Amino acid sequence: MYLYNFPVYKPVEFYTAVIEKIVGHLSTTNGIISIYQIGGINDPGISDLDIVAVFEDGAVDRSNPLVVLNKEEGYLFTHTVFGISRSFLPNLSEFSLFNCFTYLWGEKIFENTVNEKSESAELKVQTGLEYLLNNVIARTIESYYRLLSIRNILLSAKAIEYDLLLLNHSDNSGLQNRVDELKEIRRTWFCSEFDRNVFLSWYSKFNNALFNFTSDAFKTQPLYLPGHKSYKLGRNVTISPGSKFTYRKFGFSLPPSITSISRKIRNANGLFNRFEFRVPTASQERSFLKNRCMYYKKMIKYNKKHLLYYLTLSNGIISKVCS
Repeated sequence: MYLYNFPVYKPVEFYTAVIEKIVGHLSTTNGIISIYQIGGINDPGISDLDIVAVFEDGAVDRSNPLVVLNKEEGYLFTHTVFGISRSFLPNLSEFSLFNCFTYLWGEKIFENTVNEKSESAELKVQTGLEYLLNNVIARTIESYYRLLSIRNILLSAKAIEYDLLLLNHSDNSGLQNRVDELKEIRRTWFCSEFDRNVFLSWYSKFNNALFNFTSDAFKTQPLYLPGHKSYKLGRNVTISPGSKFTYRKFGFSLPPSITSISRKIRNANGLFNRFEFRVPTASQERSFLKNRCMYYKKMIKYNKKHLLYYLTLSNGIISKVCS
């Protein structure tokens, strides 16, 4: 097993300076009327930055918003900036659970435009299942490749804990215990010595618990997939309707002695492998979730045309099945 992407400590002051730099750059971009941050900086050196740029309707920006950052500054971003047009804001709280927006620059548009969050039970379950599926797919593939991104695993702690809260599903797998252990590993990362064997032992238990919890959750809470059909999540990952949660893999994995050489070689694993995840899906159309998918389909199409290098305020599942 090859372990890489170990966290590098960065003080809060560094985060603040990078936020000021990216805000300074974005504030001069044509069409941006407001800038926000999602979440906070709980564990400096591990935490990443989530920045949201709000655009006036019709504005076009096809440049990379992170181009002004050097390599060290770019470390704080695990993905690019989120971009959303003004007209999509009124329904954002109806169809997503994004919250904790901190004002950084421009018009205070979230306070004036975004409706009160309803957080319907249907939205909570669907969102929880989407994020849970994202996570279990990532952990399954990295285990098969025998390539563990340490920072990504540490970052997943709060995401999985949020999934457990959203789904409110009985945890017979011990996943909450494994997540609590991961939170402690994350909290003490920079003040304790890393023990590879202890970490790998924990990871094995965590991965089993995550898969078992996901399998159990899907027995009573099926996922909504538009059209009840298969979707590609990437060049080598497919999700399909099935009677129970399971997966199949095809191909062969390059040995870590080779893939550890560079990111480009690590990514070559995707050329030689294919994964199919089967997921229990809702047998009937649901009007709310159908409308949610249509909302995101319009947003994704809009961003591809107007905001090419900005992420939509969605997750990996939505961005593929609703595109």
